[in-house]
Amino acid sequence: MLLHWLFQDLAVLHPDYVENLWSRLAIAFDYEPLLGDEYDGMLPVYGPGGIEDQVEYFIHKTDLEVLWDQLFPHGLERDSLSSVGPVLVLIQLHAALEAYVEALGISVKGGLPAAIQNHFRGNSLPSDVVDVLRDFDAVRHIWIHNSGAVDESFLRRVHASQFEIGELRKVSARDIDRYAATAYSIAQRLRARGNAAA
Repeated sequence: MLLHWLFQDLAVLHPDYVENLWSRLAIAFDYEPLLGDEYDGMLPVYGPGGIEDQVEYFIHKTDLEVLWDQLFPHGLERDSLSSVGPVLVLIQLHAALEAYVEALGISVKGGLPAAIQNHFRGNSLPSDVVDVLRDFDAVRHIWIHNSGAVDESFLRRVHASQFEIGELRKVSARDIDRYAATAYSIAQRLRARGNAAA
């Protein structure tokens, strides 16, 4: 959650950060033809001041393309850090819950929601917790595998979704608060169940 708070603060202190970063990386791509014979696959990334600033580092074009695709799917360069930051937090929060579940010896091969629900069989989770967990998992899935675009799999997983196929499922700070509270609640229940069994 610290990363979530840092992104929120950064969005207030530097509201143009994402657009600035997009511009700096776009300038790096522009350098390939300018370098001519000296081009060795490495491209310069300038500081926050753009070409008026000094080069901060060099990055291989292949790595820059991967970074570009991860940071700016669906034209997110036009959005603020308050739109991009929550996606990054979502992915890390999901990874943390999944790692905790696996550390308890619970297999997540059938997906995280199914693994958790199966673990609590007979002592079921409240339906509101299950609904948020399914949404959390489905949103993470489309951001990892479909650049945030809603697909049929998402609509099957999330009951009563108001999104349509192809629509971008943005992640808000409010979503992160909901997902974090649910992940914490599940972790507490898993811990309590483990303590009771010991």
